[in-house]
Amino acid sequence: MSPSSKFDHLETDFGTAILSELTGQFLIRNQQPVRLFDTTQHSAEYYFRSDKQGKPYIQDFALSKRYYPITAYSQVFKIPYQTALSELCQQYGLNSKRAYRHRLDQIRPVKLLNTTYLPVDLYQLCRIQIERNGFYQYLCYFLGQSMADQQIERYCIGTSHRWQYEHTFATCFPQFDIEGNLRQIKVMPFHPITGRRARTNDTVYKWNERNQLYELDSAEKVWFAGKKLTTDHITNLQQCYFGEHLLRDKTKPVAIVEGESTAIVCSAIWPQYIWIATGGSTGGKWYNPDRFSVLSGREVVIWPDSGKYEEWRYRAQPLRKLVRSLMVSRYLEDKIPFSNNNVDLRDLLTWPRFILSDGTIIYGEKL
Repeated sequence: MSPSSKFDHLETDFGTAILSELTGQFLIRNQQPVRLFDTTQHSAEYYFRSDKQGKPYIQDFALSKRYYPITAYSQVFKIPYQTALSELCQQYGLNSKRAYRHRLDQIRPVKLLNTTYLPVDLYQLCRIQIERNGFYQYLCYFLGQSMADQQIERYCIGTSHRWQYEHTFATCFPQFDIEGNLRQIKVMPFHPITGRRARTNDTVYKWNERNQLYELDSAEKVWFAGKKLTTDHITNLQQCYFGEHLLRDKTKPVAIVEGESTAIVCSAIWPQYIWIATGGSTGGKWYNPDRFSVLSGREVVIWPDSGKYEEWRYRAQPLRKLVRSLMVSRYLEDKIPFSNNNVDLRDLLTWPRFILSDGTIIYGEKL
């Protein structure tokens, strides 16, 4: 079978199966992970359909771009296109005589899968060497060790050897849902003094398992570890809010921010709220009505980053029907110059810091 016919055969006959097995995984758009949906869960960004050749694809309405099965597979698993093609041909039997058979039931129906939960006992293994965790060192520097320890326990923060940054290891941000199930683990390296997440051009070293050494890494430094921790070939990993497990406390209003690190720091400064994070501007589809259900009946304050107020206000509209009260704060929008977009609440609170004579710390401006 020629490469072109093998390519067409794979995407036409097995494309739906390939995409369905990727459901719950991520494509990258504007350096943010965007979840793939199956045919029964249409979203504003992606869903499956077929083109004139009968090939299913994912339509990105925001960028007017199509992702066909092999491309989607290569992006999700971060492998070259030809490697993805080879793996899929082997998986679906196109490297054998079976490839010449007439179609039987090649286009398999997409099945709704139960949500995959990650083994908590495996995650506990990364809750060691916290003293070498870059974000923990920042918390100790900024909040003091006692408060840092409290926040690490409160949010179940772990340590990953995946990256080394400024002689520290990366930070694991687990997503435990309101029932205590572990849904996903987001891993990022942080600077131990500034508390900033490592960016593409920062000098960061990534562990190479094959060579058993750290090598300079110039790629995006965010990793979702859930796929590696499950033994199932087909998974349905559904994210939840970071800090969602804290919503079992019904006595406090809820504050929502974008970044996990922001939620942790703000929780120490303003403990009268339960602080949870979306994990990104579109992180985990935080605005999905299904995701909002855990906020039902609560008092909710949303703190968009600067430049995001209108977007988040629009996204939050369906939430008004569920909650007792909802406020989308303009605080950052009004305080930060228009030219400084993507400044978050942690930035504003941690820029100035005043220590009074009695040792009391005043963070940023008084709200």
